[in-house]
Amino acid sequence: MDRNRIWMFGAALVVGVTLVVGWLLGISPQLNDVRTARAERIAVEAQNAVYELQLEALKNDFEDIDGVQDELSELRTSVPTDAQLPDFVAEVSALAAANGLSLSAMNVSDAEAYEPLAVVEAVPAEAAASADGAAPDAAASAPDADAVPVAPAAPVVAAEVPPVTSPLVTAANFVSVPVTITLVGDYDRVLDFLDGLRTGERLVSVSAVSTDAVEGGTPEAPVAAGVTASISALIFVLRDLDAG
Repeated sequence: MDRNRIWMFGAALVVGVTLVVGWLLGISPQLNDVRTARAERIAVEAQNAVYELQLEALKNDFEDIDGVQDELSELRTSVPTDAQLPDFVAEVSALAAANGLSLSAMNVSDAEAYEPLAVVEAVPAEAAASADGAAPDAAASAPDADAVPVAPAAPVVAAEVPPVTSPLVTAANFVSVPVTITLVGDYDRVLDFLDGLRTGERLVSVSAVSTDAVEGGTPEAPVAAGVTASISALIFVLRDLDAG
């Protein structure tokens, strides 16, 4: 009886050890592989979801490709890749004729490279007042004989209203072309011309306008015959450097 019990305990022990060893060597690694495979599947599904969202966004963008191309065409007309002066002269001539004005002269100067604005933080009023109070003393202590000329720096603007800039627009590819337009006609028509110039196909920045009265009639009975208007403005060119 005792021997049978020993055999029974021994058999149970062998079975238990076998199960434990089988779990450690067979089942446990497989479960780990299953967990790893499940984690990889979840990661792949998440990545696929991201790709699907990106693909959907690309599809939506492609559906609006015609509108994007139309907008790009308008921008290229507004700021072309070269001066296109004949087209601009034709636009100005047509606008002057539409407003009953005589285009007497149009001068074009050399192109000027774009100068990025140097943005500085706005100085508080208290600090500015303190600096103004200290400035006379500093100026008085500096000897005039040792003054050294300094080259002018790039234009500086305060950061209260920061300008819109882009790293894609540089002095290498963006230039402005100064133009001067001289018109003769009614003053109100000159104002209409300026409004049409502002809303025209070509981007134009008007920097100055001056007018002189034009006398008409006879020497005995002079009458006002309108004005001679001189308009100083800039047109812009965004060169395509990749096109050579």
